[in-house]
Amino acid sequence: MSSFDISDRDYTFKLGDYIGRGWEIFKSNALLFVGFTLLTFVGLGIIAAILPFPLGSGNLDDGQGGIGIVSSILMNLLIPGIYIVAFQIARNRPTQFADFFKGFNRALPILVLAILSGLLIGVAFLCFILPGIYLAVAYMVIAQPG
Repeated sequence: MSSFDISDRDYTFKLGDYIGRGWEIFKSNALLFVGFTLLTFVGLGIIAAILPFPLGSGNLDDGQGGIGIVSSILMNLLIPGIYIVAFQIARNRPTQFADFFKGFNRALPILVLAILSGLLIGVAFLCFILPGIYLAVAYMVIAQPG
């Protein structure tokens, strides 16, 4: 038996309880969560629209698009603030709106994690999708009559 096998341990996964607890955390400071989310989306949208491609979305009339480098970096630093505030509420600690920006206190580890996870997702994509495309084309060639 592997040391990571938890099937024989006395543990029950209670999905309903977890979702309920998350909903209670959200409801306790819904205005803060909604306000931060709106501020984040509007702010990132404005930044993406103002900055030229590739820093921002560029001129959409030129066929360029996306959220841009600056918005991607900021998003990766702002989203952890939601988790930080949720954990503070779960631990019955006082929260304030400035707590949503505490992800910037750990900018380097967060950005390294974002880059590494993006690279690993890209490698996994290449490892599974490209061979699938190759095999699909190869099978189509083999299946041709004549």
